[in-house]
Amino acid sequence: MQKGKLILQNDMKILLDANIVIDWALKSRKFHKIAAKIFDLCFDKKVQSCVAAHTITNVFYIVRNDYNLEERLELSEVLCRLHEVAPINHTTIQQAIDMLYPMDLEDALQIQCAIDIGAYYIIARNIKDFKASPVKALLPEEFLEIWNGFNNDNN
Repeated sequence: MQKGKLILQNDMKILLDANIVIDWALKSRKFHKIAAKIFDLCFDKKVQSCVAAHTITNVFYIVRNDYNLEERLELSEVLCRLHEVAPINHTTIQQAIDMLYPMDLEDALQIQCAIDIGAYYIIARNIKDFKASPVKALLPEEFLEIWNGFNNDNN
């Protein structure tokens, strides 16, 4: 994990915040295209991606007006196959509660999951909510810029 210098390496993990997953799942969303670029890297196994367990249940609920039950179940399966799922248990929740201020519990859980799985970055649109995080939060555009620079330097 790095808080200061932005780095990228082949074996690093990123945690995708729920808003990135929702943007990808809902093609009508303003940020769908940028989320799709990150998911393409995940599908191509160019990055090790993770989601917090509660992201899957949150997405399942949030997309209910756009996906029927069968489609939501399939979406959940795709997310589980594509990403490492960071588990949430009593300890995870208690650690998130302990770090809560000035964040909300959902953001604190994302941070704790990122810590637990050894993520280098959290990819999110609401990075201001992750200011206190020991795992640096990046906007999707920032991550892709770093990714593209890394790949240009290594080709």
